[in-house]
Amino acid sequence: MRGNPPPDHGVVFDWGRASRDYALYRPGLPASFWRRVEALEVIRPGSRVLDLGTGTGNLALEFARRGGTVIGVDTSSGQIEQARVRAAAENLAVDFRVAPAESTGLPDHSFDLITAGQCWFYFDPARAIPEVLRLLGPGGRLMTCYLCWMPRFDLIQRETERLVLKHNPNWTGADEPSDVPPIPSWASSHFRVTAMFAYDEPLPFTRETWRGRIRACRAIGATLEPDRVRLFDAELDQLLRKIAGEEFHVLHRVYAHVLEPLNGTAPAEIARRWMEDVWQKRDLSAIDRLHSPEFIDRSPAGRASDRAGYKAGTAECFRAFPDFRCAIEDQIVDPEGRVAIRWTAQGTHWGAFLGHAPTGKRITFRGIEILRIENGLIVERWGEWDGLDLLDQLGGAR
Repeated sequence: MRGNPPPDHGVVFDWGRASRDYALYRPGLPASFWRRVEALEVIRPGSRVLDLGTGTGNLALEFARRGGTVIGVDTSSGQIEQARVRAAAENLAVDFRVAPAESTGLPDHSFDLITAGQCWFYFDPARAIPEVLRLLGPGGRLMTCYLCWMPRFDLIQRETERLVLKHNPNWTGADEPSDVPPIPSWASSHFRVTAMFAYDEPLPFTRETWRGRIRACRAIGATLEPDRVRLFDAELDQLLRKIAGEEFHVLHRVYAHVLEPLNGTAPAEIARRWMEDVWQKRDLSAIDRLHSPEFIDRSPAGRASDRAGYKAGTAECFRAFPDFRCAIEDQIVDPEGRVAIRWTAQGTHWGAFLGHAPTGKRITFRGIEILRIENGLIVERWGEWDGLDLLDQLGGAR
């Protein structure tokens, strides 16, 4: 699984610089969202909640109002400072901490609900997913949610985006499609969707609050120097006086996925999906999803021993045997998370392999794999296969 590419072509941004406007003007999720969350019983009084990428605390504070025991983490100390100010103003006992979502330092299995609002795409999923799986307690769930712009359907958003790009052409958040997938692509190997919803709602703004909302945009307040922010804000004020009244509504798409870990986070299920997705479906992207970034191949056969080397070797096998399919004959799991698999595979030899030109022969492979699995990801692999039998089928050893 690859980490998400850095936004804005790698231009550095700091949410702390926009924290005041963020706390004042970035709207939390609307009441209609919370009615749906309540109907789904996502949280109950006393639920232990962790809000990742908490920002100035919109989600965390609302969960505290609803009786949760809440911790919020964010990498921006400025955002956390504003969140603490807001919590103190309402006398809400939320534990706000500076920490990354991928390494919170919190105890294992300590949360009933983990949330990420408007922020999962900033995380490295290869590290964030194992951290979430480590932190969730029995029956725990992950909820991701978004309040998205719809510039293709809303004039004010569309014209605002054009002005943002004029002042910050590196911004990559413009004209984003508002499609909602049935399950996020990063989640499919580790979670199942237990509930989701998506709907559109026009949210109320004034010219002042919309200007504050856009100053709190990543492309403006978190990136530009203060004098450039003031220049942008003045131009936005002029634009709004041309295209909007003092009060107006802006169309947003609101959506959420409620996810629970697959039983597949158990080593036996990860190994089964690895055999099915990689070695039956020949899906090379499954190697990124199921192998840890720190994966080590203990039987690299002359390749690099990291995840990229293993993926390259697998791709070479599939080029030589385009119809390659593998079946599990036996699978044994030990208490330390290691899985031994005895397998048989077949494929037609249509490409060069191990120095042998294509023969067009139907070849049978046999071998054993041992995988070590931690937090739902493969971290080590050992493999042995009957090379002499394979070479004999290809036409003799060389």
